[in-house]
Amino acid sequence: MLVCFYATLRQHVPSPRMELPTPAGLTARKLLDDLLRRYPDLRPRLLDEGGGLSRQVHVIINGRDAPYLERGLDTELRPTDRVDIFPAVGGGAGARSGRLAGAPACQGAPPPREGQTSAGGRYSISSSSSFDSGTTPSRQPRAR
Repeated sequence: MLVCFYATLRQHVPSPRMELPTPAGLTARKLLDDLLRRYPDLRPRLLDEGGGLSRQVHVIINGRDAPYLERGLDTELRPTDRVDIFPAVGGGAGARSGRLAGAPACQGAPPPREGQTSAGGRYSISSSSSFDSGTTPSRQPRAR
């Protein structure tokens, strides 16, 4: 499985692009738990004060934001999957182009799984959810 880190997260991991083993039963939530154990500097950058996934962090599985997948962060991962992890990012020179300035592209994305859908628009994460408790954050569409 390919895991890619972007922007400010890259300085807290050994490589912005990692091929990681995918044991049976591995979910996105378990992957994040493992990454936080391996790289503790990621914790304050990915989690909020309550231990939940920060509202600004995006975990993208095969091009789909995890909360919009049927099982959210409890989606089981496969060896051919790609997980992209984005921190809070705002403005800057790369904002107009839609790409972070100087950020190398993370190539090799597999096609989306059959039946996957994506909800467009803006969203927020409820602050009552807890990443460590095994509950999936609830992202609700915001009114435009």
